[in-house]
Amino acid sequence: MGVEALDANHATIELSAGATLFEQDAPADAIYLVQTGRVKLVRRLFREEHLVETLGPGGLLGEVALVAGATYPVSARALTTLVVARVPRERFESLLLERPDLALQLTRKLAVRVAQGQFRNAIFSLRSLSGRLLLQLQAESERATSQPADGLHQLPSDLPEALGAEAALVDSNLRTLAEDGLIALDGEGRFRIADRAAFERRLAFVELKDRFEP
Repeated sequence: MGVEALDANHATIELSAGATLFEQDAPADAIYLVQTGRVKLVRRLFREEHLVETLGPGGLLGEVALVAGATYPVSARALTTLVVARVPRERFESLLLERPDLALQLTRKLAVRVAQGQFRNAIFSLRSLSGRLLLQLQAESERATSQPADGLHQLPSDLPEALGAEAALVDSNLRTLAEDGLIALDGEGRFRIADRAAFERRLAFVELKDRFEP
């Protein structure tokens, strides 16, 4: 049994798309495991919400509840019809003590999420959308544990939010990269880097331009 099996014998919650599972700053009293659907985690800064990450089946959220007295640092909103298992903090702590292997799996999951979160924050060091998009595509290409037979990788469903840009602008930049021969796109939201040397030269140029232009 892995982290994905923690839903056994625990209450499930079903939400419709757009509904909120928990709000930022609310008392963190439970951990949730996504059974079906997708959920986005957003952080409110001043009057705007900024995407932190999205999670699908098997995704774990609310783990800050392991810290007594903590509050949720983000809000969780359903992107689709969402079903999650709710595990109260006390029960989750008991499970980790009973099953050291679960604690190890949780640590690995959290390490991946921290690395992804740090990357998403880091790409905003580039002011230009084209630079942020190039970095994101490079990361998606390198993140795959195995190379698909056709070499195509799925574009993140939350790509516009992750880049802090309108979907139309992201699509326009993707088409430009394809027209320039740097990437190949199919009709199912997948891509591959077609000319890696040219792709890396463009990224290096954009990074230098972004750094030195006022």
